[in-house]
Amino acid sequence: MKQFIIFGFAGAVGFLIDAIAFVALLELLNLHIARICSFFIAVNATYFLNKKLTFKSTNNGYWKYVFGQTQGVAINLTTFEISLYFLSNTPFGVAVAFFIGSLLALAFNFIYAKKVVFNE
Repeated sequence: MKQFIIFGFAGAVGFLIDAIAFVALLELLNLHIARICSFFIAVNATYFLNKKLTFKSTNNGYWKYVFGQTQGVAINLTTFEISLYFLSNTPFGVAVAFFIGSLLALAFNFIYAKKVVFNE
């Protein structure tokens, strides 16, 4: 459970880095390119945080981590869209769909990082 909490903390830091990078990059790039770049900046930050703090690993699974995070984004967005389809006519449907997508992606990302990237 402790690892999961630290993983969540690293994710929260990654979210802040993502948001700050996105806003800064909007000054230089178009919306979509800025968003892609900010995502990968955040992935780099969370990789190093999780490697050092969450899993205390010496394993160099950088590309596995990047691959897993891109799968996590796909899970998040797909789950969001499916949930939104069923919840679109309900109060807070968008917020609930956002939460469901984020929660499933968080679970996937943690398990993938733990089992595949850092081999625990």
